[in-house]
Amino acid sequence: MKPMNRMSVCIAALQLCGAIHLLGGESVQVSRSLRERTHVSTILKRSGDRFEATANDGYSFVMFIPFVTRAQNTRTNLGLNNNSKASVVKGANPAANAHVFLVDAGGFAAGEGDYVVQSSQMLQINDVITALNGDVDTGWLFILSDEPLDAWASVIFNETNDPSVQLAERGAYSRLLIPSTAKTATYQSSLVLVNVGDDRGECLIKIFDQNGTMLASKSAFIDAFGTYVDPDVRSSVPGTFGEIVVEARSSAVFLLGSSIVKSANGTGAFFPAVPMGPENLTSVAGVWRGSLTGTLNNAQVEVTLYQERTLLGGTLEILSGTFATGATSLSVSGGVQRSGTTERYVLRAGNTFNGSGNFYSFQLYAPQLSGAKIEGSTLYLDEKGARETGTFSLTRSGHIIPP
Repeated sequence: MKPMNRMSVCIAALQLCGAIHLLGGESVQVSRSLRERTHVSTILKRSGDRFEATANDGYSFVMFIPFVTRAQNTRTNLGLNNNSKASVVKGANPAANAHVFLVDAGGFAAGEGDYVVQSSQMLQINDVITALNGDVDTGWLFILSDEPLDAWASVIFNETNDPSVQLAERGAYSRLLIPSTAKTATYQSSLVLVNVGDDRGECLIKIFDQNGTMLASKSAFIDAFGTYVDPDVRSSVPGTFGEIVVEARSSAVFLLGSSIVKSANGTGAFFPAVPMGPENLTSVAGVWRGSLTGTLNNAQVEVTLYQERTLLGGTLEILSGTFATGATSLSVSGGVQRSGTTERYVLRAGNTFNGSGNFYSFQLYAPQLSGAKIEGSTLYLDEKGARETGTFSLTRSGHIIPP
């Protein structure tokens, strides 16, 4: 295996001694004597909407597993799948080099290991904490690789061999949803959060019942690359069940999350956290009809708009009139930009060629939404020097899939 090239290493000392009641029953003792440790912030940094492995050369992909354990008569297996068939670096059927880090609750590396995953191979690493020479019983993983991999982890109850499977995450978010949690005579839910942001910050945990009424809330402060664990997240509202929403109160905090719901007979399963858009984000998906007004672009149009949180995409059809490129159907993509409670909308049909090979860009920008109408300005540019600003006005006319 290629040795790790540590470009910058910050050595810190940590003494951690505590009890984590995550799976129920006896406490998980996570203790460590005073020793030198490497903090994950010296290995992995967030840069905009992506991560950079600052202390490791030769990797282009990163994934996260929010929770692994070997405590309380459990073990965790890690799976790595390589489905790459072609690589610009390695050619056909490339093998993937992977480096796996185990991280403790304080954000310090507690174990690591190198693996090679052949093309089309599923590599299973049994009892991954032990395999990584980990000196903690509970933590989380991040995985670096030089070819794209899929990853998963299975927490197994040794007494019954019942597995609970979680899939790797590729990103982190400022708002998370746990779709279902419980505190009843039959079930109990935990909550695990990992902050892979740049700094320590506060998170607000909102607990709802099944009807959407918020029953309680609490705050948690999580260090950079640290972990928050609540083994009984609904303990303050027993006899209830419903969703939980977690919100970062700092722009430096980006979250991974998961929950284990455990039954009275000892079996359990993961409820992974789902990323959410900003609170009170307006839903704009649907079919919109209206006009483009200008000289080069003067047409009646229909826009079919899909929405995934703040991401927008779809098609723009020219129903009548003229469009500069002569095209009658354009693919559009864009998003909702928020500043406080104000929403702005941007759609782009650009960085593409028309039928005659003319590179062009067409953008629509709306400063706000007014009921079921969206209005704003347009900008058209192409490599032949044509340039035009215009306006557009669209009114929502129906659903994408009619009733």
